Amino acid sequence: MTCLSLRMASAARLPGDYRVGDAVFYTGASETHPNGARLTYGGDGEIVGPATSETHKENGVAVKFSANADVICCYLTQLGRSPPPTKLPGDYRVGDAVFYAAPNEKLSNGDRVLDGEEGEIKGPAYLKHHKEGVTEGVAVKFSANAGVVSCYLTTLSRTPPATTLPGGYRVGDTIFYVGTTEKLSNGDRVMYGEEGEIIGPATSDNRVAVKFTANKVMVNCYLTTLSRRPPPTTLPGGYHVGDTVFYAAPTGKFPNGDRVVYGEEGEIVGPATSDNCVAVKFKSSIYCSPNHLSRTPPPVSVAETEAHMAAREQDFRDAEERAEKAASELLASETVETDMKNARGASKKKKNQKKKNQNRQNRSAHEATRAEPTGEEASDVEAKLREAEAVAAHESAEPATAPMIPRPAIIPAM
Repeated sequence: MTCLSLRMASAARLPGDYRVGDAVFYTGASETHPNGARLTYGGDGEIVGPATSETHKENGVAVKFSANADVICCYLTQLGRSPPPTKLPGDYRVGDAVFYAAPNEKLSNGDRVLDGEEGEIKGPAYLKHHKEGVTEGVAVKFSANAGVVSCYLTTLSRTPPATTLPGGYRVGDTIFYVGTTEKLSNGDRVMYGEEGEIIGPATSDNRVAVKFTANKVMVNCYLTTLSRRPPPTTLPGGYHVGDTVFYAAPTGKFPNGDRVVYGEEGEIVGPATSDNCVAVKFKSSIYCSPNHLSRTPPPVSVAETEAHMAAREQDFRDAEERAEKAASELLASETVETDMKNARGASKKKKNQKKKNQNRQNRSAHEATRAEPTGEEASDVEAKLREAEAVAAHESAEPATAPMIPRPAIIPAM
């Protein structure tokens, strides 16, 4: 650069509103430049002109750091006018040792990060979503990689992570997927019976991270959907994953709002969680008994079958209503019978009480007749006694034949 060009550069405003001679500090992650120079987080330097690299011209400047002999082109995002904080997110500091505690991952530049691998904090994260997202991050240098890696705090630990994962799995174990075939939101698929590799812990309990060969990224899988051995290829009913089937049972609606229609075509996607059933993908995955499926379309038209099934469902509803009505009537009759029993009991009790009262009155009258008679009453009593004795003597002397008592006529019921 000539003296004239230097004077012009020093007078001109540079990207970031810098001027030649301005003092700056390096705020990026510590790293080694391709020319061998080291860039250290917090290192001081001086702006010496515009960036000469094509990748830095619009968003960078040339800086001479005190620790280096050469000028280095830096991005504006790697510079600050004041020293950066010594404490990084997570209370980490440059130079701290950390361990990667997340599933193994292959980066776009060919580098890899492995669960349990040890690294060193080199500075703040350089990716935007690690700096401004809900979860912050830092830059880490792992020994096997050429450059630093921007890592979320949730993927790092100050101590080595456990080598045994949920389910007793370890990183590198081979597993087989035994859940239902499913398409993921990113376009990947998990297939029943597909082989995969455990690459680390998952982000939630009872899961592990698995890398399937055909997928771009890892998948968090429940332990119940994994097995160390290949699952059976033949499912209940003799079906196989991928078979085309038709729903041959009455149209039904499920609690989650899904609906499957008689005659609807679907695909077997795996076993069901209930015994002797299979999982079928119609518009959504539904567990079906093989008895409700057919390999060919049902012989009756959908319209006719719908009407028939509707009539059957109406018959079932009518039968249920009749049963409920009969139960109500039975309950009502039992109530009436109970009321009648109670009424009869009350009536009987009332009659018994009346009889008791009558007996009391009779006893009182009898007691009154037993009182000693006086005057004419005594004469009458003596006369009646003499008359009774005479009648008794006569009957004992000449017994009479007992008179015939006429039988009452039997009147037939009308």
